[in-house]
Amino acid sequence: MRLPPDWIRSSPVLPWVALFLALSLAVTQYGGKNAMSRTAALRAITEGHTLQIDNYKEWTIDWARAPNGHYYSNKAPGAVLLGLPMFALTDAFVLPFAKRDEKGRAPQPGHLQHLLLMLWLQLLPFSLLIVFACRLLLARSVPSSAVHFFALASLFGNTAALYMQSNFGHGLAALLFLGAFLFWWDRRYPLAGLFLSWSLLSDYGISFALPFFLLGTLWRERKPRPLFEIALGAIPGAIVWIWYHTTCFGNPLRMARSEEHTSELQSRETISYAVFCLK
Repeated sequence: MRLPPDWIRSSPVLPWVALFLALSLAVTQYGGKNAMSRTAALRAITEGHTLQIDNYKEWTIDWARAPNGHYYSNKAPGAVLLGLPMFALTDAFVLPFAKRDEKGRAPQPGHLQHLLLMLWLQLLPFSLLIVFACRLLLARSVPSSAVHFFALASLFGNTAALYMQSNFGHGLAALLFLGAFLFWWDRRYPLAGLFLSWSLLSDYGISFALPFFLLGTLWRERKPRPLFEIALGAIPGAIVWIWYHTTCFGNPLRMARSEEHTSELQSRETISYAVFCLK
């Protein structure tokens, strides 16, 4: 059996990471109707081979009716697309033995399937990212006490860490944005662009941070080349963005919130989203 790399096994913050994983696995947050919007999209793909959640709309209140008359999750698609490999793998064992309802649907995913998805999508990537960040800090001669403080603050001292065991999308967006910042700090601008684009794909609200990220880069380097490197790294995410929003809503600039059903708009605080929605 191949052991993890030495930079992981020798990390001084590994005990904090182990404690974080233990607590996260012990306290499960399903996320309710919000998270079920992503689960409905995942099950629509694995069971119906479509992005349309028409058959699963009652699982959630977070749906959007597109101009083509079909229903889709109204969430940013990053958590669905990145979580699909693990969800499809677990569904391959679940669906053949599932007791289906009158619509021919399998039951909603259970506890074990949820935990495996969260381990794949958020818990393990976030843990590895913290270990990697601490390695960078130590390589820059940051004091050991400061490295431990960073690990504790990241794993236990912020709201993003609380979302790592639930499929709200916030945890995924946070770890991707943290990755973007770490690669930016290390001047690996193409990787920063890659992580930044997928962070936006996981939470539309990241768009408000984009101008500051780009202006900060220009102020730091005093030349435009790093901006082009960030844009180069963001190309795969941009392609996915264009494909998904064009397929679901007919326009790469039309997002789910633009087509959200009226009762949902009336029942939630959506001012910040309304500013960003493009018709």
